[in-house]
Amino acid sequence: MDKLGRRLETEVPAASSVYSLLTMTVPVGSEDGIEIKNPFDGKIPDDPKKLKEIKDFFLSRESLVNVFVSADATETWLILPLPRVKDDRSLRNQRSRAAQKIIQEVSKECQGVCSLNPVGWDYSATEASDYAIREAMTRISIGFAVMLFMLIFLLRSLRGVAFSLLSAFLGIASVLGLSSYLGFPINANAISLPILLGMALSIGYSLHVINSFKRHFRRTGKRIESVILRKKPKPARIERGRS
Repeated sequence: MDKLGRRLETEVPAASSVYSLLTMTVPVGSEDGIEIKNPFDGKIPDDPKKLKEIKDFFLSRESLVNVFVSADATETWLILPLPRVKDDRSLRNQRSRAAQKIIQEVSKECQGVCSLNPVGWDYSATEASDYAIREAMTRISIGFAVMLFMLIFLLRSLRGVAFSLLSAFLGIASVLGLSSYLGFPINANAISLPILLGMALSIGYSLHVINSFKRHFRRTGKRIESVILRKKPKPARIERGRS
């Protein structure tokens, strides 16, 4: 707890002091009145007897039992207050990423001794964002594999597949680039939508080309001409006047 608290205070940007059993001050009645003190007094004792006395002291406070520390002394809180930031999204991301990194590193060091269960709005939002990005990458990878298979199966042409892939990449780049230019924030939950639509664009374009070729080929019976055939303008209709 001491190591985790010190790292959170020093490495998380714009963080306040950590509040835990090590820093908590508790009112204690004495002959002279009420004294506010911290049982650890800034130092963690090595003597097991002294540690047991501190443990019994905290468990004797009804206001703390099952609120800040569990009755069996196996769970407790370590709170890091963060000043509220309204418009600085970058600072919020830096704080949550820094706290996430510290907690993960300390969790590995104390594995088998204790476990850390982080909670909090910024931390949970960061975990949700990471999960959404992983899921989006999985869907995009599967979609890309399906798209590539369909293009190869339908076109059976290296140039056709390459051109369809190029159209998909240009469509995706134009949507994301325009969104960035206009200042729209990127939502990790919706980032896969324009990418999957761009892939659908390439397959739709390929199907349009194939259907156009088959339609002209049925009409003319000439394969090469059907590949390059374009619609010719209809001749103007001449109406004869009455005499």
